[in-house]
Amino acid sequence: MGVIATMIRKIFAPLLATFLLIGVSNPGVSYTVKDEKTCLTNFTVISDVHMEGNNRVSRKAFATELYDIKNNAAGNDVLVLLGDNTMNGQHIENMFLYGILNKIDPADRVLIALGNHDIGNGEGKYEKLSARFYDYYNDFYGEDVHTPYYYKIVNDCAMIFLGSEADDSNTPVISAAQIQWLNEVLAKVSKDLPGKPIFVFNHHMVGHSEMAVQDQLHNALTSVPNVIYISGHTHAPDITEYSMTKNGNTTHFFNLPRVTEQNDQKETFEGTGQGLVVEVYPDKVVLRERNFFFSRWDEKEYSYSLVGA
Repeated sequence: MGVIATMIRKIFAPLLATFLLIGVSNPGVSYTVKDEKTCLTNFTVISDVHMEGNNRVSRKAFATELYDIKNNAAGNDVLVLLGDNTMNGQHIENMFLYGILNKIDPADRVLIALGNHDIGNGEGKYEKLSARFYDYYNDFYGEDVHTPYYYKIVNDCAMIFLGSEADDSNTPVISAAQIQWLNEVLAKVSKDLPGKPIFVFNHHMVGHSEMAVQDQLHNALTSVPNVIYISGHTHAPDITEYSMTKNGNTTHFFNLPRVTEQNDQKETFEGTGQGLVVEVYPDKVVLRERNFFFSRWDEKEYSYSLVGA
């Protein structure tokens, strides 16, 4: 049954997307990284797609944004989705999400975090819907992920994903085992890849966890240099950033808005489309705010030197 389900998903999701993309065209606005000659890797981060079966405007906004992501002349090594990829974790929502991603193909690789809406948003469906999340993700991208926390190495950059291990809405459940795993992975990648950036992705901000877990996460995230933590969930009107110095290391924290934000009339407005283009250079990381819906750079840009580079 698993093989049959995989075949059905991989055949019908792109077919559905063909119809969903009627009326959506690639705006063709090309852009690139700041320095193509020295950029080692380049990737895009967006959050809170909230793919919903009956929300046509949101689907079209997402497709428009993927086209803009695809138009990066330097290419995209990775597209990171920060969770709440669907509204309710339904099969049709996942089919729409992965079908549109498959048809537009905006990046060489797609890495995805688990969000509270993907697991039912507090309705007691964690086991069922988290298993569904892994099934779709693994089927479409050839991964072997079966827990909300995992990591990948992409072009000498560590990309670590965290996530809730139980049903939640606003307070993620981060176990002692996940904290221990995080500490071990951070120590390993920092040793194996000295002077390279370490990106930690989670749907929730550190501050959404229980106080004891917040302290453990902050201690872990500042235990090695060159860590950047990026989250979503809040639907804040703008991207926010802060830094924490502890244990002799400075870690930078970013929070992203919903990329398909809408008003009550289901019409897109100015806040739609915000995300980050992350560029890694031999001695620094540059994070640039871009509005992928309106195909333009936003004003803010962040540059951090790499310790040990």
